[in-house]
Amino acid sequence: MRSAVQELSDTFEKEIFRFYNQPLAKEYFAQDANIATQLNKLIEYLKKLTIARFFNRAFKGAEVMLFRTRRETRAMIRTIFKDFEIDPPDLPKGMQEVIRAILEENASLIRNIYDNYINRISGDLMRTITTGESNFQRLKEIVEKCRDVALHRAENVAMDQTRKAFQTLSRERLKAAGVQKGIWVHTGGTVHPRKEHQEFSGKEFSLKDGAPIGHFDGRTDAPTWPGFQPFCRCIYKPVLDWGLKKQPKQ
Repeated sequence: MRSAVQELSDTFEKEIFRFYNQPLAKEYFAQDANIATQLNKLIEYLKKLTIARFFNRAFKGAEVMLFRTRRETRAMIRTIFKDFEIDPPDLPKGMQEVIRAILEENASLIRNIYDNYINRISGDLMRTITTGESNFQRLKEIVEKCRDVALHRAENVAMDQTRKAFQTLSRERLKAAGVQKGIWVHTGGTVHPRKEHQEFSGKEFSLKDGAPIGHFDGRTDAPTWPGFQPFCRCIYKPVLDWGLKKQPKQ
């Protein structure tokens, strides 16, 4: 996703400086409304120029991430069960729906990053026209700020979605192998850790039903899982309690 944002920013920067360097723009900033109209047309042109390539590149990155995550979770599950008479399926029942849901969420987040970048840079550029702040340094600041904000957001989303995908796919594979419970592990590492996650660390929860500590739609007891809420870095340990049904190989 980072490369998609960088390419988007590079395209906007090139065309924006070309637009602001035209003689008409230099002469009539803050005086002629026609400049604002031209800028709006430029933004619309750039949206048409960049949107398909941005989404194609970002979606390809999301698909690569998901492919790697599927491979990593498959290897992890096989390692867990190597001493047990269990051969977890490569594609458990319901996994396709989970994968589709992950891709749909990624699509929504990618769209959000693109829209926020367009809205931010459009608004900031339009203000340079109404205030007359059309000098090179100001334009450079706008382009760099919009790029940096979008890159930071893209990096955070990519890391968060990778963690979420790993936790979700591994949970589905464990459930398919008959594992029903996990032990919540709060790992920390965030500036503002969720108190509920800290207090729940070390407790058992259902892999199917989740733990009743999620904050959704005004609720504080909604079901959630490690890595499910935004930027949650919690993990879990599977509870292998099959008893006499599943014994290690002799």
